[in-house]
Amino acid sequence: MQLGELQHQYPRFVRRDATIMALSVDPADESLGMIERLGLAFAVGSDPNQRIIQQFRVQNPDTRELALHAVYVLNEQAEVIYRKVGLRRPQSAELIDAIDAYYGNYPQHDNVSKVADRIAVAYPQNNFQALLEVARVEAPPSSIDQALLAETMRLITNGRSDDAVFAFRRLIAASPEATDLELYATTAWMTRQRFFSTNPDAITTGKELQRRLARLSELEAAVRDNRDKSQSTSLYTALGQARAGLSATRAKVSREAAAWNLRYAKTMIRSYRELARAARSPTPT
Repeated sequence: MQLGELQHQYPRFVRRDATIMALSVDPADESLGMIERLGLAFAVGSDPNQRIIQQFRVQNPDTRELALHAVYVLNEQAEVIYRKVGLRRPQSAELIDAIDAYYGNYPQHDNVSKVADRIAVAYPQNNFQALLEVARVEAPPSSIDQALLAETMRLITNGRSDDAVFAFRRLIAASPEATDLELYATTAWMTRQRFFSTNPDAITTGKELQRRLARLSELEAAVRDNRDKSQSTSLYTALGQARAGLSATRAKVSREAAAWNLRYAKTMIRSYRELARAARSPTPT
């Protein structure tokens, strides 16, 4: 999982009396800098010699200087109650579910207050927003370093997620003219290439969703501003048809969400935008 996403869910772990400890292959000073940049409330250990990583047998066989994505949840007796090792980064919700299940509290629903400077466009909150994001970006912004973008995509495609993160950070540093919105557009384009390059129906549906939302907004504004009662019937008829069309498109998105990997697409957009946000945030003094 990305540390920014873990920090966002941190209050849910605190409510469960769970202590979080992340482990990085970076030297201690770099780990400290990352804690400060992301505003992490939990510890990040440094294991540049990979002594602990090797003991847990999660050294990356393809890139020895990195570790595999690995998460362990321990109980009070230091016994492993949940373990996940794989190419895909697990989400915080998976760990929370594992903790709740172990203590017999699953399912347990709790809410976390949203971070004030996060907006839906920047951080898609659901499958619909994620699909809208990838559907509207046809090409990466020209302000982005194209060579490093290609390198990042190559690493993502080959399942080398950690290397891709480092490449994306280099991309940000090499693209000082890119605005935050252009970096966000880049993450949407990357996600589109990763999950939808061979699935045109998803992109077509995303564009249809975008058109229907725009049409509905247009008709709602027309109804609010309408002062000609002779047009009221036709406007309300058109508004009803627009709402029905939007409902049908949303139903298709929900029906195809798993086949289109929308959950993973949403996670990828959010994760890389966390990286962009952290890289562009001023380092605390």
